[in-house]
Amino acid sequence: MTQPPAPPSASDWAARLALSVAQEVRRHRHAQGLSAQQLADRCAEIGMPIQRSVLANLESGRRTTINLAEVLVLAFALQVPPGVLMFPVGYEQDVEVLPDAWVEPATAIDWLAGNAFFTTESGANAYSSPLGIVRLHQDAAAALQRLKTARDNAVGELARVEARSSKEAALFEVRSKEAGEIRERLNEIAIAAQNQQPYDADESERLAEAHSRLMPELEMLSHAHAEIKHAHRRVQYTEERLHAKEAEVRELRKELSDKGLSAPRLPREFLYIDPESQAFEDMTVRPEISFADQDASATGSAASATEGDVEYEPPVYEGGDVDKVKALDLLNQLRPMLQDTIKQAVEKAFEEREQRKE
Repeated sequence: MTQPPAPPSASDWAARLALSVAQEVRRHRHAQGLSAQQLADRCAEIGMPIQRSVLANLESGRRTTINLAEVLVLAFALQVPPGVLMFPVGYEQDVEVLPDAWVEPATAIDWLAGNAFFTTESGANAYSSPLGIVRLHQDAAAALQRLKTARDNAVGELARVEARSSKEAALFEVRSKEAGEIRERLNEIAIAAQNQQPYDADESERLAEAHSRLMPELEMLSHAHAEIKHAHRRVQYTEERLHAKEAEVRELRKELSDKGLSAPRLPREFLYIDPESQAFEDMTVRPEISFADQDASATGSAASATEGDVEYEPPVYEGGDVDKVKALDLLNQLRPMLQDTIKQAVEKAFEEREQRKE
């Protein structure tokens, strides 16, 4: 009797995942021209040494385990997202995200980041989870910064427009009032005439001529008036949106507080929303680590199939940038010669033109 296939072993899957991470470490290390020793030095500089021999055993498959801390440190050392080491986007069609569970690599990374879900229940609770609320807060805070910039720009534009057109706009108000009074008086005369009541025909003619003279001036001044009015409306619109977004941020922070959760820090300019919050700018961060000097001074041995040591080379640019860099370098080298050539050609053309005149 045929036995059903045995379920996949969790240890086998863990080993396959570790091997996949090792292959990606090797891939990114080679792409950046790093030796195993240089990568080990980077890990030590980060604060968690991973010996060169450990890297060699990992990449060769002799070591079949890797822990989360090592993945994070190696990702930082290779300057790639941790998920890319676990699930090779662009290099594999599908990855085994769980024992015998296969999805596309990008979907697996989205799952790690909380942007994709494998069950209906987990997806349904996404927005009410701490991560979901914090992300809504982050989106609202980012929108708040954009709206503040838009409001500040609108206020600045209003100041420029008023400085440029305030006199014309004020004169428009005066002339518009005069025209309104003339129309009102003409309307009274028209009603009197319609009711066969006495009226001053000369006054009617003078008022009509005065109104006709005002119209071209009003039309010219109306542009300045409309420009200032539009600038005021833009300030009002951005202010309303800014206040609405401030209220949204307050509500999200209250929701986090009511659930006993910690709200993200706010930029210093928005501390008025939550005075109890710490400023984002005051957050203690680790100084940025630059590996350029370390890698440039490190000496590499000849590459081997097992250890993977290679001489250091500059990082490979992506998206064709390396060709642009080479072209710019070549152009800089040729620029003096090109300038001399152009100058000689211009002088020769000038001499030939003078000769033709003679």
